[in-house]
Amino acid sequence: MKNLFLILLLSSGAVFAQTTSTSATNTSSTSLSPFSLERLREKFKINYFSETLGPSIKKWDDNEIEDDGSKKREPMTMYHSFNVRYLMTQNFNLFMSPRVSTVIGDRNDLRPTADPHVVVMDDWQFGVFYTFYKSPTFQYNNRFTHRAPFSTKSRNENIDSQIEWQHDLTWMPRPEWRIILWNNYRYYAYNQDATEERHRINFTTLINYQINDKFNAQMMHEWDMQHRNTNDSSNPKHRDFFFLKRYKNYMSWGLGYSPMPSLTIIPFIRMLDERNIRNETMMVGLWMLGRII
Repeated sequence: MKNLFLILLLSSGAVFAQTTSTSATNTSSTSLSPFSLERLREKFKINYFSETLGPSIKKWDDNEIEDDGSKKREPMTMYHSFNVRYLMTQNFNLFMSPRVSTVIGDRNDLRPTADPHVVVMDDWQFGVFYTFYKSPTFQYNNRFTHRAPFSTKSRNENIDSQIEWQHDLTWMPRPEWRIILWNNYRYYAYNQDATEERHRINFTTLINYQINDKFNAQMMHEWDMQHRNTNDSSNPKHRDFFFLKRYKNYMSWGLGYSPMPSLTIIPFIRMLDERNIRNETMMVGLWMLGRII
């Protein structure tokens, strides 16, 4: 789902860290029924995240027109993800992330290869989440997940699983500042019909500044290295498994507004190539983060 996950955990932690790090043993567990609402609220942590990607800035001034004379528009895609954690212990959680996407605009204007349905299923993640260290100013987490190929795109590419191991370091040098360093390794497990191999490493830095109780500013840099190759070792272009090349190099800036403690809205500008800053390589978007439980 594009790069939803790149800020799902990070931004959720940055904006809601003071409210979502509740211990699994805060309440008197011995006095609660295993199926009581209080027990479920104690054990479950559910956040919602969405990302809406608009057109490039150049597209705003584009003079392309439709047959009826109106200005040509491109539908926008809105990605939705739920970050669900079940607290087994204070530090060890079960993790699941259901994901879907929707289209804003006329679906008849979609590319011929795009899925025309109103709601499009994306790959879901299942795994475990563990906090190795936590203090008032520093936190280190690890997560290991299997990304199930629920999307048509993954199935068409013969992907059985996307196995991910990620870790993030969170540092608060001052109460209003939060710096998160995030790293992810993803291995694409293909079925027997596949003719390629693929894996990817992502490095992300997120800097969040809490201006006041309503506003926060953040900057995010994302850098991806990818190996994608044919399985045919006799092919002259066959590369070593450890051969990687740059895949993405994004920079984003956003200003967040929290109308209530459980909701944050962040309009942002994304620079698709920091080495080539032009209207064609810059786009606008919107992030929304909500705390459900």
